[in-house]
Amino acid sequence: MPMCFRGKQSFHFLFVILLIQSSISFADSHMSTRHIQFEGKERTWYEYIPSSYDGSTNVPIVIYLHPGGSSGVKKELQTGWKTIADLYNLIVVFPNGGDFVLSRRNAPDGGYEWNTFFRDSSSSSSDDVAFLDTMIDQLMFDYAIDSTRVYMTGHSLGASMVNTYASIHAERLAAIAPLQGPWITTFGVSDSVLQPDRPLPVWIWRGEHEVQKLGLQTRSEQDQRQKEFWMSHNEVDPEPTVTIDTDGIFNYTTEVYTGGGAEVRFTEVLGEGHSVYPEYDLRVWEEFFSRHTLVNDPAIWSEITFDNFEDGWGSFMQGGYNSRLAIRDFAYAHDGAMTVRLRDGTISSRFLQVDTYDLHNPGYTEAKIDFWFISEGLEDGERFDVLLWNGFQWNILSSFKAGADFENGVYYNPQLLLSETDFLFTDKMKIGFKTFGNEKNDRVYFDTIQFLAR
Repeated sequence: MPMCFRGKQSFHFLFVILLIQSSISFADSHMSTRHIQFEGKERTWYEYIPSSYDGSTNVPIVIYLHPGGSSGVKKELQTGWKTIADLYNLIVVFPNGGDFVLSRRNAPDGGYEWNTFFRDSSSSSSDDVAFLDTMIDQLMFDYAIDSTRVYMTGHSLGASMVNTYASIHAERLAAIAPLQGPWITTFGVSDSVLQPDRPLPVWIWRGEHEVQKLGLQTRSEQDQRQKEFWMSHNEVDPEPTVTIDTDGIFNYTTEVYTGGGAEVRFTEVLGEGHSVYPEYDLRVWEEFFSRHTLVNDPAIWSEITFDNFEDGWGSFMQGGYNSRLAIRDFAYAHDGAMTVRLRDGTISSRFLQVDTYDLHNPGYTEAKIDFWFISEGLEDGERFDVLLWNGFQWNILSSFKAGADFENGVYYNPQLLLSETDFLFTDKMKIGFKTFGNEKNDRVYFDTIQFLAR
């Protein structure tokens, strides 16, 4: 359904109208503020749920990341995404960055920053990639969201955060649209450190008169490098289809690169600078996001969990006094200094994952458990089991017996494959390990455990 905004000539009028609508019909618009505790600080996002949403059908979600010195609620008032959500029955979320800055030239009353492209790895800097991942998990739990239609867009520093998240979690996104954001090379870092694990549809935007310089490169240089990165990663044909068009308010030149794993678009808004307008959002949805659905590449494994135990139990929890994680066992660690030790054969000789994971809704047909272990003291026939929880009960996925499947004092790296034809894949899956020795000197050490699916 086409939609027309009033455009930049009356943008301030539109802005006032949106403010009035927000204050008058807040409850009717289903705009709410969410808070969670994450890494010792309160993190916030704002979510808009259209009145057409009833939870009976999975709907798309769009995550919009604000520019530096702003906030989710401020940027929401300047976009067209609430109107788009009402028209197309989708959920829109506007999170805040993790670090508050008291004053910037464009935000004297303060605003939030994103920790993009790993520019600041200090202990005080927020892990915004992990926060966004946690936020998406929470939203998936709270609402009926189509996990194959998760989209991310953002403006300026928010666009850089879009690229940052996509470089690590491309497997969660159907498409991205970074609007006028700086690129990693301007901070003196090679973009070779960005390694998305799959081709990803990307629509890059810039204003023709972008003249600001952040870091080492002009915006034109950064935009060119950004385009070249995604063209190379998606392996598209180097010759684009070029269109020049107008929506009656703005004029656009768009290059479309196809022929590879996913399309790349590059749009320059003629005569414009660094500002963005609701018309851009409409085009992003109608011409791009609405066309793309995440398709799991059967050749690529998606990581459900990864635990090397260097920083604690990770996704697992201690099963009791016969399970431990201690530096004193460093000699048995396969990688690093920490490993989980199980001994004996009591009810406490186990460790299990805490949370459950959805293998059903993403459409996975295979799963894999990849881990390392070494044992000492087990007599022939004594064993340990790898366990699988399907939301209803624990099942023995595989048993490993001393003398038949392994010998003491040797590292092993089993890779257990699961098929949905043999195991019920539900939205509440997790794994665990349990030993069956007969004395305290019967010990198995586990390390570097990966839970994967495709």
